Amino acid sequence: MLAIVTMFALAGCTIDVRPIKARTKHHSVRHSSHRGTSRSSHTPFMATVDVEWMKNYKALEDAYNYHIPDDERIKPEGNQFKVPKAVVDHYGDLIRANPTPKP
Repeated sequence: MLAIVTMFALAGCTIDVRPIKARTKHHSVRHSSHRGTSRSSHTPFMATVDVEWMKNYKALEDAYNYHIPDDERIKPEGNQFKVPKAVVDHYGDLIRANPTPKP
């Protein structure tokens, strides 16, 4: 039985050995539209908020007694305010914060 299986296996089989082509790695290149300028010279993101937003933000900061250094970068412009992204993120964190229970 083993001889028959071996005969069928070897009868129609050919082995072809050839080298495998090496794949070249593709390197992606990002082209910047701001060539020659450093990241530090870019203007940071400033959001425009209204007076009501600012009142809520200050009330939440006072309630949690948690102020951040970027509060100094808030700039009034008419009846609106320009605030950095860190302040917007901080406002979102304050809204989601759970008050800590007092012992």
